Amino acid sequence: MNKQIRKITLMIIAVLIVASLGFAREISIPDITGSQQQAISVPVNIDDASKIAGFQFTIDYDHSVCEPVDVKARDLTSNWMVAMNVKSAGKVKVIGFNPTLKPLSASEGSLFVLSFRVVANNAESIKLKVSSGKLVDSKGKKLPFSIASKNLDSSYQGNKLTDKDILEVAKGMNLPCSTVGIALILCILLAVLSLTVKFE
Repeated sequence: MNKQIRKITLMIIAVLIVASLGFAREISIPDITGSQQQAISVPVNIDDASKIAGFQFTIDYDHSVCEPVDVKARDLTSNWMVAMNVKSAGKVKVIGFNPTLKPLSASEGSLFVLSFRVVANNAESIKLKVSSGKLVDSKGKKLPFSIASKNLDSSYQGNKLTDKDILEVAKGMNLPCSTVGIALILCILLAVLSLTVKFE
């Protein structure tokens, strides 16, 4: 019985979190064209930087077209520490954080900019894909976000939430404080879940 209650509770919390993802921030990367040996800069943008105090992304690129050279902080993260590591041909990992742990405000802009050198013989469009990523707040908690569809790698695993993650996120959610408000939400969700959850 306790296991069933825990399962239902986690499902309720998960539904609330999924509902909140409709307003989640989005990461996007523009396609930029360059010619052989040209150095190009590709910004990684976000439409809502609120609460972000750190990030980590693995970005895939076509190593027959370009090679990463450098990474730099951008307008939103000018006082941050940002670094990259080429994990293997075709993959570059970028991490960044604010040493003061002060989160960013609710604004849009670029988190960082990646510099590449074009190695292809002909002019090519540099198309980057995100294969993994994480945004965290000043307490190290994961923040929900989405990747623009054109930048989403087919192997992307996302920031999958475990039971522990769900409970941690729930603690930071702005749920209604009144008992009536919470009761109404739970009643509605239980009514929906009752259509799919079978009791033994």
